[in-house]
Amino acid sequence: MRQRFLIVGVLAVVLAPALRAQNVVPFAGPVTFTSAPTFSTMSLGSVFFAGAGGVLTENNANFFWDASKVGLTVGPRTGFAAKATADLAATRSTYSWLNPSGAQGTGLMVISQDNGTVFSDAAIAIFVSTHAAGTRLDEEAFEGDAFHHGAGDATNLTGVGGYAETNAGTVTTAAGLLSYGFVSSGGATTTGAGLILNGNQLSAGTVANSYGLLIRAQPLIGGTETFSIKTLGGPHELGGVVN
Repeated sequence: MRQRFLIVGVLAVVLAPALRAQNVVPFAGPVTFTSAPTFSTMSLGSVFFAGAGGVLTENNANFFWDASKVGLTVGPRTGFAAKATADLAATRSTYSWLNPSGAQGTGLMVISQDNGTVFSDAAIAIFVSTHAAGTRLDEEAFEGDAFHHGAGDATNLTGVGGYAETNAGTVTTAAGLLSYGFVSSGGATTTGAGLILNGNQLSAGTVANSYGLLIRAQPLIGGTETFSIKTLGGPHELGGVVN
């Protein structure tokens, strides 16, 4: 046993200079560094992750931390159409997906399956405005934009789409899109609305029909009422005429 320890000790003494020359430091167990280590082969901004075999790995083109923006980018930062490229450059943190093959897919999905009875959401976007002076043009918690830049055709181009489906039990109200309305808890508001539709614009091209609100035909799917529009009390104004 003593001879084995002697051999191991001799090997350690003999190999130590060679390992240091090759910048190889053997570790056994947790190691504490007194200063931050430098990985000379890694690119600026790369976020490290465990690759094949547990090797420290980077993918700078698709997993990038921008220290100047204090933002994280997951996905490619180049190769997009001009509008998307400009938006990427102006955004702090992004999740991007470039699909040159045209394969069916979704850039980002949030799924929440909950069997409880407490109120819950799959995702929430919150914007809190705290500026004390001046006027900001727009304050939005969530915005959905769709741009058609290809030469091909499209049936529907939608900035925000909603879909709801009932499959079991009893649902009091099902809606593809629901606004909880406007709530004032202080300050002064000129106009409060549950839903605002701005006017359409034309800068180039042609538009055959332009509608501020288009409600397609409602199929008779049963029940006692089928309407394109229904208001539950309160006056309404159409074309300057109050009813």
